[in-house]
Amino acid sequence: MSRIALHFPKRAKAILYGNLLLSLLSGVAWFAIHRWWQIEGEFGQEPNPAEPWLLKLHGASAFLALIGFGYILATHVPVGLRSKRNKPLGLILIGGIGLLAITGYLLYYVADEAFRGGVSWTHLGLGLCLPIVLILHIFNKKGKKRY
Repeated sequence: MSRIALHFPKRAKAILYGNLLLSLLSGVAWFAIHRWWQIEGEFGQEPNPAEPWLLKLHGASAFLALIGFGYILATHVPVGLRSKRNKPLGLILIGGIGLLAITGYLLYYVADEAFRGGVSWTHLGLGLCLPIVLILHIFNKKGKKRY
C-alpha cells in the first residue's frame, strides 16, 4: 500500500506559516494602535502614522498567505478529505480562512461605516481564533493515521 502524502514541503510550510504569523502580528498591531495609541494632533485625536504602514504590511502578508492557501487547497485538502483524517478542524480552517478573505475584501472595498463595524469585528474575531484552530489541526495526534 502506498503512503498518502498529506505533508507538503518544509520550505512551503515555512513560507506559509511566516506569512500567516506576519499577517496576524501586523493585524493585531494595527488594531492596538488604531484603538489605543492615536496621537494628539492640531485638531484633536488623529490616526497614528504607523497605521497605514501596518495595513499595507497586513494586506501584503495576507495576500501571500492566500496564495499559500491556494496551494493547500490544490494539494493537501483533496488528499485529506479522501483520507478522512483530522477532517473537522480542516474544514473549520477552510471556512474560516475563506471568511477572513471575504471580510478583508469587504473592509478594503466597502465604505459604509454601519456595515463596516460588524465586518471589522468579525474579521478580528476570526483572525484571533484561526491560529488556535490551525495549531490544533497541526498537532492533533488523534486525527493522524500511522503507516
